[in-house]
Amino acid sequence: MLLGDGNKFVIVEETTSTNDELASLIKQNSSEEGTVIFALKQTNARGMRGNSWNSKPGENITMSILLTPNADVQSQFELDFAIAVGVCKFARNILGNGVYIKWPNDIYNIGSDFGKISGILIENSIESRTITHSIIGIGFNVNQTEFEPMPTNPKSLRMLTQVKFDVIALAKQLCNFIEIEYLKYKSGILLKSEYLGMLYRNDSAFTSTGS
Repeated sequence: MLLGDGNKFVIVEETTSTNDELASLIKQNSSEEGTVIFALKQTNARGMRGNSWNSKPGENITMSILLTPNADVQSQFELDFAIAVGVCKFARNILGNGVYIKWPNDIYNIGSDFGKISGILIENSIESRTITHSIIGIGFNVNQTEFEPMPTNPKSLRMLTQVKFDVIALAKQLCNFIEIEYLKYKSGILLKSEYLGMLYRNDSAFTSTGS
């Protein structure tokens, strides 16, 4: 399985939310594991805790990935760790080791250019204590250089590197990084310690997960 491989990487011009778009496909039984919905424009994108995600059309990665873990619900934290570690490794591959996970799964550049570069929203479908579907929504700031003032102090790859990126190609690279960590999760490799090693200010902000 390759995330977003071939015709499973679907580009839409505009949608309310890529998570909603993918959820609709699941209800229609018209999608398979690894399907990626990439939107050039979202009109009602969601973040963690009901926050919105603002992105200029075509300038950033705004996508959702369908996974079908078919795993016990108790492993959902390990799934969260796998996704966050994959996104963080992708960001570090471009920016270096000054990138960290800010609990639970935001990605921040740390240092003089401190700011949020990515957010992850994971929505699981659970039946009989089994995670049947996971929709992994990812917003990643790529080429946008002007943001509305926000407490998270948004930063983009272009702001941090002065390089303009091919957003679609970068999104597919991100899928590859996520796939590596997801397959570790599927094989039973525990990723909590690696997650904690990438966690910014690894202290009492991290709550017990039992894993």
